[in-house]
Amino acid sequence: MEPENRLVGRSLERAWEERLQYLGQCQDELVRFQRNGPAPLSDEDIRWLRRAGADLKAVWQAPTTTDRDRKHLLRCLISEAVVLVDRERTVADLTIRWVGGASTRLTSPLNHTGGHRYVTSKEVATLVRQLAPHYTDEQIAFMLNAKRLRTGKGNSFTRSRVAFLRHTLGLPAGNPASLPDRDDPTWMSVNEAVQELGVSPDTIRRWAREGSLEAKQVMPQAPWRIHITEEVRARMVPDAPPGWVGLEAAAKALGRAKQTILHWVHSGKLRSVQVRSGKRRGLRIEIKRDEIGLFAEA
Repeated sequence: MEPENRLVGRSLERAWEERLQYLGQCQDELVRFQRNGPAPLSDEDIRWLRRAGADLKAVWQAPTTTDRDRKHLLRCLISEAVVLVDRERTVADLTIRWVGGASTRLTSPLNHTGGHRYVTSKEVATLVRQLAPHYTDEQIAFMLNAKRLRTGKGNSFTRSRVAFLRHTLGLPAGNPASLPDRDDPTWMSVNEAVQELGVSPDTIRRWAREGSLEAKQVMPQAPWRIHITEEVRARMVPDAPPGWVGLEAAAKALGRAKQTILHWVHSGKLRSVQVRSGKRRGLRIEIKRDEIGLFAEA
């Protein structure tokens, strides 16, 4: 080599030595891999691998398979999982790439702020918003339990649980005096109607359900609000006038179903009274002989 080329020659020699050294390392690794390589599969192992896919579901669902085992299975089957979060759509797009090359795409909604698995149902929240302004927590708990509704964790409602839910929804404490008809003295609670009419609470509720008294509820199982007017008080008598008959007798006399007779009573087509005591206690209806034919033709 010419003296003026010795610098270039030394650089080439150094690069050549580095490559030869790298080649030697690769050859050593190959020898170690071949020496420590896995043993060849037996015929029985090959047959098991061919049917393993059919047995995977049984293995996954077997009671002896632990969650740790299932995680190992997933790591063997999945090569990559990619999650893209779309905040505008509030969803997460998931792409699973399997070892065999196939891929599966899934879309899952994102939890809202504060969302978790123990969330009170929308039905319960709507009812509490509707009831909260007018009823106490204890009354609301009774109404929700009567409808067989449950908390997010599946528990029955108590006063404290309703109070916590009310606070979560940002609702103030209930005020029974804020009922829309509270300023109208003709609208009363069941207990107030009992004092006015001199009958039992069960009778008041039965008359409300039947329509004999004008009544309303915020929701089923909510406390009744009873409309007591002078006309209602006039219909509450200790004894029925002569000739007034019960519902069954009126239906037979007029040739109509009892439900039809009740409809006529509630609409004012037939006059009626409520006997509060005695053997003839109950609904009594006025039947005029000259009207029987008229109703029969109606």
